Amino acid sequence: MGTVEGSASGKKREEWLGNLLREGSRLERSLKEGSIYDAAVFPLFYRIQQTMAERYRYPFSLLYLEASDQGAPLTFLERLREVDLLFYCSEKERYFVLFPCAGRKEAAALIKRLEIKDLLRWKACFMTICDSSKSAGEALETAVQEACRMDGIQDVYEVVLPPASGTRETLFIHYIEPDRAAASIMAPLLKQMRTDPVKVHVNTYENGREFAASLDRNSDELQVVFIHDRAASRAEMELIHNLRQEPNADKYYIMLISGVPSSEEIEYAHRLGVDDYVITPVSFALLEAKLKRLVRERGRCR
Repeated sequence: MGTVEGSASGKKREEWLGNLLREGSRLERSLKEGSIYDAAVFPLFYRIQQTMAERYRYPFSLLYLEASDQGAPLTFLERLREVDLLFYCSEKERYFVLFPCAGRKEAAALIKRLEIKDLLRWKACFMTICDSSKSAGEALETAVQEACRMDGIQDVYEVVLPPASGTRETLFIHYIEPDRAAASIMAPLLKQMRTDPVKVHVNTYENGREFAASLDRNSDELQVVFIHDRAASRAEMELIHNLRQEPNADKYYIMLISGVPSSEEIEYAHRLGVDDYVITPVSFALLEAKLKRLVRERGRCR
């Protein structure tokens, strides 16, 4: 009896290993063929992005495309970025594009670049996914149902999968300060800020380049960027300008920490894109009140 059970267990293990090897070879073929992945591996990439959304509040977006007739052009594929993940379902003429760590506004800007005229012969559904509990299969099923309602498209139809209930919004605070000793004092004080109902997440950077490379700034939620005037070099001024050019620029609230500035300095900073000044020595009671008001005015952090 034990031999039979052992044999059955061994067969199951062999079957499991065989399936794993087949999926691995399929993924390897997809990688070798370029940037188009087999739809079978989509759930794996989806789950990775979903984990990022759940843990770090990075939303991601999905564009579902189904050919409304044979021979629909694929010219839009040439306009995808290297980081965009394209999946192909061979059973039907279906493609889906995963935009990693891209909220609604970033993904909408990417889709705009694809040029809608290239999508006229495709049924399409675009969805932004926060920390939804929906699985990859459920997300695709929703996309298929929504796309099938249309005979064709003049614009990309959008569906937003809402966050799972019970999640708390996050207020990201980025503190750019070249003096590490000063930053080590400031960061704990910022973390103690009470901005209920949202939670506070604080990062410190020596310069604007470190901030620009930060993954946390990819979150679609409200981002307060403190720049000390000691760090306000030409590079940081360019950073402010670049942030204001992004498609989701309104998620950034930029505050300059400085001594008493002149009216000319204030005027220049506001023209550049600075939202507010924090005068040194910093009044943390006043700063906390400003952040609370900002959270209230913005409503849901994005």
